[in-house]
Amino acid sequence: MTAWRRLTGAEFHSTLAATRGVALVMLGSAGCGACRVAHARVPAWSAGLADALFDLDAGEADGVAREYGVFHLPDFLVFRDGVFHARHGAPLEAQAWRGALSAALAAPAQEEP
Repeated sequence: MTAWRRLTGAEFHSTLAATRGVALVMLGSAGCGACRVAHARVPAWSAGLADALFDLDAGEADGVAREYGVFHLPDFLVFRDGVFHARHGAPLEAQAWRGALSAALAAPAQEEP
């Protein structure tokens, strides 16, 4: 199981550009209950689908949050080989999460916001 790596807004673009494979980025907040649930469960649910997990505080990285149109937390972005692939939104339930992430990865890349 892959562990979360904390990112700052300043290192967001360079880190993702250098990341090979599938990277899942969670934009969240320490005060967000759903974010805490996602932080605990998403690594297991994403095993075998995501090669890297990144955690970004949307309040501290408000420029990134604005750039990607984040309006609710947690929000998830999928990158493949350093390039935006999709926004990932699924209920915080194992089967729905894995199914939606698998479908997003099988689909063509979405346009970056």
